[in-house]
Amino acid sequence: MLRADLKEAIIMLMFVGLLNEFLTPLTIGFVVLGVILVAFKIRPRKLIRNIVALIVFGSYWFSYGKVIDPEVGLNFLTTIIILKMLEKETLRDQYMIFYGLTLLIGSGSLFVRSLMYVMFFTSSFFLLIQNFYQGLTLRWKFKEAGQVMLWVLPLTAIFFFFIPRVMNPLSYQNFSKREGEIGYTPDVNLSEVESLTINEDPAFRAVLSKTIPQVGLYWRGNTLSFTDGWNWPLMAHDRSDVSPSPVKTFTPDPDQILQTIRVFGKEDYFFGLDTPHHFSVGDRIYEVGDLGTLPQKRLQNSQRYKVYSSLPKMNPVFDIQRFSRHHMNKEETKWVNKNFHGTTIREIEGELRNHLTKENFVYTLSPGKVTSFLDFMKVKKVGFCSHYSSALGLILRVKGIPSRLVSGYMGGMYNKFAGFYLISQNDAHVWVEAFDGTRWRRLDPTSWIAPDRILSGGRAFMGAAAGASTLQKLKLNIAWLNDFQQWFEQWDYRFYQWLEEMDYYGQEALLEKLMIKKEWFFSLAPLLLALFMGLYSWYIYRQRRKEELSSVEELLWQTFADKASKRGLKVPLTSIENAQSALNGFDHPDKNMLLSVFKKLVEVTFGKGSETIVSEIKTALKNL
Repeated sequence: MLRADLKEAIIMLMFVGLLNEFLTPLTIGFVVLGVILVAFKIRPRKLIRNIVALIVFGSYWFSYGKVIDPEVGLNFLTTIIILKMLEKETLRDQYMIFYGLTLLIGSGSLFVRSLMYVMFFTSSFFLLIQNFYQGLTLRWKFKEAGQVMLWVLPLTAIFFFFIPRVMNPLSYQNFSKREGEIGYTPDVNLSEVESLTINEDPAFRAVLSKTIPQVGLYWRGNTLSFTDGWNWPLMAHDRSDVSPSPVKTFTPDPDQILQTIRVFGKEDYFFGLDTPHHFSVGDRIYEVGDLGTLPQKRLQNSQRYKVYSSLPKMNPVFDIQRFSRHHMNKEETKWVNKNFHGTTIREIEGELRNHLTKENFVYTLSPGKVTSFLDFMKVKKVGFCSHYSSALGLILRVKGIPSRLVSGYMGGMYNKFAGFYLISQNDAHVWVEAFDGTRWRRLDPTSWIAPDRILSGGRAFMGAAAGASTLQKLKLNIAWLNDFQQWFEQWDYRFYQWLEEMDYYGQEALLEKLMIKKEWFFSLAPLLLALFMGLYSWYIYRQRRKEELSSVEELLWQTFADKASKRGLKVPLTSIENAQSALNGFDHPDKNMLLSVFKKLVEVTFGKGSETIVSEIKTALKNL
């Protein structure tokens, strides 16, 4: 059997493995070092522990300052528990580790939502309970755990179904991109980016009403209309083209594509398959304008919503000048006019495509710092989607064609077992829209320079060609391993889909279906809780009375045996039948008194007696 502290160390290692995205390298390294010391029963001196604690907490102070968010709290709590494990000397330390680890693995469920973590949480909790019992020199029994579950499960059901849900519970999942990683950003700032690394963090899941081929999976986030001549920052007017009030009437078009979206973190914009025209958030539907975007900050931050998409609107009304200013200098404008002579979108598209091929442009995630349009077109000639889209958008504007950039995602992995698309940060993408006089047309120069990026999607393309590890590349190329991962992911999806559907709107829909008034339904919650607490209090009272009665019975039996022993009779307390036989064959003047007390003890022991009989037995024993 493993030592208790070793089991705790294993739990910490598994916890770090599951939540490594939210822990700093220093925290992870400190946990690994602490686990090694625990495994070899090395307990550093108090002075050393205090110095290490100051160093670790000092690093947090310099890293985060006074900002305390859930991730910072998670790192602090993890560090404190490891320090306490290295200090484990007394029973009090053992209690603190038990409660600390329980709190830690419980808080981890706010960050990671998967069946894998549910299984880890459950197994870890039972291991900790077992350790707790061992620390008290008690034996942990499955029967006792079962009794606890009989009370916990009904209480959980009451809270889950009958307690009113809030409109938008806070999500502590934060799968937003970090510095230097691939991922969605609302703006395109090329002058500051030198290279990107792959990022397999999930962005969102989407269930579509129609099957869409990979090349059509363009997930729109936001549009960018202003450029400084190379970069495309997000401006206020890029957010203004939206109706902040919900529409009163909306009839879905049978030819449109309905998407049910579940995002994994807080985002600045709602995402929708090109081209979205309505977003459904809870029981409200919002119509979007010509930009086809809806900022999240205009509404409460939502993680679950629906999107209605169809072909872009014809003859949109907008400020042409807003989408025509390029802010390029004379040298850059002269170079564009010298190399591109077309006057239509199709002509310029063909000229740029030929130019990129002729000049051997390359798609790469490590282009180095590209500071300007000409630096890209004449010198570097390498870049990723943002570089090529910025160049195309600028050329179109110089040639008098309104254009804008769109930031979002392109691609997604289809799960054939559950029927959803999983879009990861590796699918983050930027493309161009040009106005042809009638509608906005999508142009994606990445498809010219790196067609595999569009055909296979971001996850497969980045993993195979953009610096993935050997293990990641092997994983992508093994079909059965991909199938197994998708099979497991479907249960994640189905389980959490069921849990999350019972939100504020889910409860309202359920009540409406059952034709029950919301006020009646939610009034049941305090009544059920009161009934449950009453039953539980009664159960605890009965258990305590049994324990008290049991201890009284043992004392009475022992007193009875002592009284009989003084009269020369050894009463065997292991068997009622043997004790009865010994009393029947005993020849003594007090035999009848002993038999009377014995009979009453049997009645009390087997639940047929009362507290009055107990009092009578005590009196009779005093008289013996």
